[in-house]
Amino acid sequence: MMLDIQMIGEKAGKVWQYLDKHRDASRAELKRALSLSDLEVGTALGWLAKEDKLHFVEARNSFRVRLA
Repeated sequence: MMLDIQMIGEKAGKVWQYLDKHRDASRAELKRALSLSDLEVGTALGWLAKEDKLHFVEARNSFRVRLA
């Protein structure tokens, strides 16, 4: 799979919209709900984190994300 900046930005937008509606989510929930690959979820979260748009909350042996 080839990802470019525009595609990563589009996936980040989908993640942002999902979190705006659902408050928070795990990485697995985002993957399942948005039909994204691990790579797509990871790059989208990285994009949003770089823009200071996310809070990461520890949850058991993982994390949940919510909008900042």
